[in-house]
Amino acid sequence: DWVQRKVDGTPLTGLYGGGGTSLCVNSPWRDWIMALTEEMAAKYPIDGIFLDGPCFYSGTCYCVSCQALFKEKYGLDIRQTVDARSPHWREFIEFRYDSIARFVGDCRTALQKYRPGAPLYMNANGLHSGHANGRHNRKLMKVQDILGAEGGFIFYGRPIDTPFWKVSGTAKYLEAQAEGKPTVIFTAVGHKPWEYPLTPPEIRLNVAATFAAGASPWLGGYHKDLHDPSLQAVAEELGFFAQYEDLLSDTVGKGETALLWSHDTADYYGSHLPEIDFMVEKPEALKELDFQSSFSGGYEALMRSGTSFIIVDEFGINDENFLSGIKTLLLTDTACMSERTAQRIREWVRQGGTLIATNNSSLFDENGRPRQDFGLADVFGALYVEPRGLSQWDLLYLEEGFRQRHGFSREDIPSPSYQLRVQALPGAEVVGRYYQPTESRYSPKPDLSPDPAIIHNRYGQGECLYLAGNAARLYWLYRIAEYFDLLTIPARRQPLLQVEASSSSVEVIWREKKEGGDYLIHLLNYTGEMERPIKQIQTLENVVLRLRTARKPTRLQALRAGKELAWERKGEYLTLALPALGHHEVIHIAWR
Repeated sequence: DWVQRKVDGTPLTGLYGGGGTSLCVNSPWRDWIMALTEEMAAKYPIDGIFLDGPCFYSGTCYCVSCQALFKEKYGLDIRQTVDARSPHWREFIEFRYDSIARFVGDCRTALQKYRPGAPLYMNANGLHSGHANGRHNRKLMKVQDILGAEGGFIFYGRPIDTPFWKVSGTAKYLEAQAEGKPTVIFTAVGHKPWEYPLTPPEIRLNVAATFAAGASPWLGGYHKDLHDPSLQAVAEELGFFAQYEDLLSDTVGKGETALLWSHDTADYYGSHLPEIDFMVEKPEALKELDFQSSFSGGYEALMRSGTSFIIVDEFGINDENFLSGIKTLLLTDTACMSERTAQRIREWVRQGGTLIATNNSSLFDENGRPRQDFGLADVFGALYVEPRGLSQWDLLYLEEGFRQRHGFSREDIPSPSYQLRVQALPGAEVVGRYYQPTESRYSPKPDLSPDPAIIHNRYGQGECLYLAGNAARLYWLYRIAEYFDLLTIPARRQPLLQVEASSSSVEVIWREKKEGGDYLIHLLNYTGEMERPIKQIQTLENVVLRLRTARKPTRLQALRAGKELAWERKGEYLTLALPALGHHEVIHIAWR
């Protein structure tokens, strides 16, 4: 009666490669757990509770308890919602989210009945869709005290496919959703899927990135590895951060550029694909409408631009004060968007913001249902017409004036693998156009088509660069140089903070003390030997940091190096040089 069940009534089995199962939070098991929680809190001086879970698993849960609750809430039979083609798929997903949040909240109430103020938190959602497991961080933050996720569990697949920034990106994502509460990154000091130690450089970067992005570390290892170099690296990293605990605590992430993570797009994008000829092979088209890889392309480009940026979600966008400090917003195929979110972005651009948007951004509502036109058509300067098709060998043409303004040397560049046909609105500037489809790999270059590929549009006091294809995904997969430039043009234009190094594999994270306003600028150097796991960090020399400010610092120190740094003023920038950068450095700038 307690286990999760599939739609045919059979129990969930086979978890983690064995015969394991999982229990349902809506079953009578919850009563046993609540009673046990109260018993522990009443009898023992526990400091708090961490729940490693709970969650749902794919193909579940259709147990009798879930059937009854779903019927009560929605008047529907939950067994009729087996996949994204169901008209009530969103209700199914929201039911899972609400079920997990209700369970966690009830556990917290049971704990704090006898241990007032004792924290409770769970292993929540990382930088990916939460619908498969029923974990929605924004809902969970209403009922728990800390937000944590497994950002430091790495290398389940090919190590080279894991982004360098998985830890820092997850920590930024958690900070965006934690509503001011503490965050934690869970790290396995092991090379997954085995319990085999990670290399010391990977561990050092893992721990440093956790602290750099404002989270606290949770590290899991094995007694057999206590004297392994990997755990020695853990001890040394924790020793450094303990030395500067007061200085590095109570900070907030800063940046003038924001990258939007969309819950709705991650959960519902692709569930309502148009029925057109070239999408007969629907799974192939779905690969091109992958928000996860598009977001990764946006993050990778911004990271390699040497500028500091933050992550924001729809809830942050809809906070009326949030966008006031943001100058550039990047929408990487953010397809699913509510009218409220679209209106907030529209007003922000009208008041002077710069928007970069790709592909189907705003073409679907928050439920994944297609609109007739982009929700932000007026901002994009583009009307949606139809999908243009999948592309293998196609090119697009960059107009001469645009090339000259932004320093592009090539007039033809590879086309995104998924193209949209759009119509430019009056007053919008078409700065890139698609060629006619290329017949084969070695066929002659076809004629230029009238179809816009890139549109620049002035909107109020702001502007938008719209790319009519999955440009961010193309950059993530192929690292075409021009797409790096296209995605980061405004971020690199008079940035507030920028790092210049001999390697672009340096992530800069700017944090500000909540009291006093001191700056802590973290530099994470991912430069190894062109392989992963990283076995040796390549030290970078003469790393230059430029900060646009009229203020004069009273102290400027590299904490790891233990040295005061000299600075000079160049125009509106305060400039300093770091003689050498190992895997990580923190530059402390005091203003008083």
